[in-house]
Amino acid sequence: TYEFHFQNEFSNIKQALQELRGLFDLDNAEKDLELLDQKCENPLLWDDPSAAEKILKKRALCKNTVDQFYVHQASYNELKELYPLALEEADTSILTEIQENLLLLKSWFYQQMI
Repeated sequence: TYEFHFQNEFSNIKQALQELRGLFDLDNAEKDLELLDQKCENPLLWDDPSAAEKILKKRALCKNTVDQFYVHQASYNELKELYPLALEEADTSILTEIQENLLLLKSWFYQQMI
């Protein structure tokens, strides 16, 4: 049935989000990003262009990791909220759209884990 399939998919994606949070070491990545932001605010940083470039690259990588995680987590949350409404209305077009987006999320998770 639709319901069992979707509940299983949501459960698998929730687990993948938890695994990625650990894989990305998200809590430390957020702390690192905050420290890198503070370094970027220091006007003396710009006296050493080479050091500034390294910090900016590290900050961009860290920010991308954090942002990508939260974008995909928000997508998961939106789909999870939309699902009961689509099920209640028996709206197969929305259920199909949810399924397609769940596949995109799973694909992104898989890419991150390899």
